[in-house]
Amino acid sequence: MLKKEFLMKQLFESFDNIPEDIGYYCENKDHFGIKWSILIKKRHGHFQAFLVTNLTKSQSISVEFTIRIYSKNREKCLERTNTSVFGSFNNELHNDWGWKRFLDWETFEKEYLNNGNLDSEVDVKILETPEKSEKKVHFEEESETDLEIDEDLEQREEEIDEPEIVENSENERKIRRNFEEKQFSDVALLVDEQKFYVSKLFLSSQSPYFANLFSENSGKSEIKLSNSIPQNFQYFLEILYGEPGPDEETVEGILSIADMYNTPTIIKKCEEYLLEKSTKSMKDKLEMAGKYKLDALRKSCVSRIRTVSDIRSVALKNPREMDHLILAALFQKILTLV
Repeated sequence: MLKKEFLMKQLFESFDNIPEDIGYYCENKDHFGIKWSILIKKRHGHFQAFLVTNLTKSQSISVEFTIRIYSKNREKCLERTNTSVFGSFNNELHNDWGWKRFLDWETFEKEYLNNGNLDSEVDVKILETPEKSEKKVHFEEESETDLEIDEDLEQREEEIDEPEIVENSENERKIRRNFEEKQFSDVALLVDEQKFYVSKLFLSSQSPYFANLFSENSGKSEIKLSNSIPQNFQYFLEILYGEPGPDEETVEGILSIADMYNTPTIIKKCEEYLLEKSTKSMKDKLEMAGKYKLDALRKSCVSRIRTVSDIRSVALKNPREMDHLILAALFQKILTLV
């Protein structure tokens, strides 16, 4: 059986000389009959990185990919992972996925550029070719021949941005992806009477819970899920299918679903958001860290507690309701302050 995984390594030279908003592409690579490229650029004070393919509207594949950047001598590594559908999905062409805010430019320039050069790589794992696509992708044997990058890629630079969060005039979050269409799906998940049409193979690859659920209900085209809120499940699926990550409004609801259905990649995305972007209180973050076993978040919060007043601000009225690891850490803090 053909193993559909590969690694792309790329040294981008003199990246510091590339003007802002101008994309810097690596040479096109051919893997399994598909052309792949890496796009990086500086924009709006951030380093951006994207994975690019050349699929058409009649082709579609699900891909898990990790983009890594390295500091000098590979002493430090920063990586981000996503799972996205490349090619046709919901009657739209999505050939480019990545991060608009991979890292703020000041930190990137200081810690990861080496004499203006960037050492990077991308791990790619092809998870699925939807059976219902008009034209299935034909995976060819690996070729070591490097092909010239498609000239049209530079002309399509503006299409490559990761979608922004869209808000309406009342500041309510809009739906980013529609799960009401049956195309490319083989099962409907029923959440409080609302149907979500999804791919069994894709969800199984992301969650042991769903892998077992679909195995136990292999003959069913509709499966009911209990104890879930449709809105939270919608946000959970959006991120799972490659839409931008959580925000202040959605992160806790998404975490509850990801924890319930044992989905590590989504839990990691939520924890990263809480660590890097969230403005929630320390108390709220610690509660989520304890409830969902977010070790990195717990350690980060505890490390910022320096006074008795800080301890009081995060303590619950009933200590028995607090996670035992957090209680132990707070007790250690008290001992150092006495």
